[in-house]
Amino acid sequence: MRKLILIIVGALIAGTLLGQLMLSVHGFWHIRAGHYDIYVRSFMGGLILLIVLFTLGLFLLRLLRGMRHPVRRMKQWRSRVRSRRAVKRTNRGVEAMGQGRWKKAEKLLRTTADDAPTPVVNYLFAAQAAHYQGHFEQAQELLQVAARKAPSAVEAIDLVKAELMIDRQQYEQALATLTRLLRAHPEHPQVLKLLRQVYARVNDWTGMRQILPRLQKLTTERDYAQLEDHTYAALFDQLSAHTGDTDTLLSQARQLWRELPSERQEAPSMIALYSDALVHGGATDDATKLLRQGIERHWSPLLLQRYSVLPEDAAALLKKAEGWLEQHSHDSELLLCLGRLSVRCGLWGKAQRYFEDAGRLRQDSMADGELARLFFLQGDRARSELALEKSLGALQLPQLPGVQ
Repeated sequence: MRKLILIIVGALIAGTLLGQLMLSVHGFWHIRAGHYDIYVRSFMGGLILLIVLFTLGLFLLRLLRGMRHPVRRMKQWRSRVRSRRAVKRTNRGVEAMGQGRWKKAEKLLRTTADDAPTPVVNYLFAAQAAHYQGHFEQAQELLQVAARKAPSAVEAIDLVKAELMIDRQQYEQALATLTRLLRAHPEHPQVLKLLRQVYARVNDWTGMRQILPRLQKLTTERDYAQLEDHTYAALFDQLSAHTGDTDTLLSQARQLWRELPSERQEAPSMIALYSDALVHGGATDDATKLLRQGIERHWSPLLLQRYSVLPEDAAALLKKAEGWLEQHSHDSELLLCLGRLSVRCGLWGKAQRYFEDAGRLRQDSMADGELARLFFLQGDRARSELALEKSLGALQLPQLPGVQ
């Protein structure tokens, strides 16, 4: 504000002095241009001449200054020309990449990289083009050049490197690179997406489990639900195949179950997998309770099948299951479950009736297969073979020409 006031005051003083000077200087300048005569006060003429000379002096000064550095000026001009040419060739290279013309793309991008506004972009695209031609060593060299030219772009370079490793099925190397990137950038979307690919390829479901919450933000609700199911199903399967300490197994299984969202704990597939892990760890009482609750809430064929093979007292299991007949007397899965439990109890006649009733309700070979096993256990080979033949017939195998 003070500067503005000083400028205004200075301008007023200068204007006043200039006005006084104009009044004090007398006379005219006479300028003849063709048929025209122009008269200008001497002061105004001098002022105009002074402005013209000042402008001309500035022009000459800049001209002389430019002439002092002709080589630098020429280099700057040539650099601008090369940069414009590089931009055009880079655009053509990117276009060739989009068309899958890898050889042309690599040449355009690599030869113009040093003159391009962002050389690292050219080198990264050129490395990808070399990779897709199968020139893996050349791709690595281009990535190394990119790292030397742009040390600050190491994350972008490592991302491209990881993508190319995944494409070459070098999953362990890609995992090492991506893990390092994840430590530096825990929420980086592309790092997380690539890690998802690698974890799935190497069956590292423990690693997948660790990044699940962050992946939820990067995918659709449906896709995430499928990924979550697949991850926990794989983890429960691994526990069911575990051969180490059972206490550790049960602790891990229960921790996994607690981590599951409540709606997924109601899914019959998850209940079945958790029950398998509990049985494998020796917690059959917990597995029995879990399956009974699951069956009564959801009435699932999968859970009935798991219930029928629980390593518990078969008589107690059968008694409980027969209580479900009142509401589900025409359910073939329940009848199969009851038949299996009856076999385990040595109740051959009851088992046969349940299997035959189930067979009348089903269109597949399961009931006949169970009957074949039952007759075999009874020592009735003829009836066992007959039931087995009927079971195989239900498979509806195609007729082979020339084969009776």
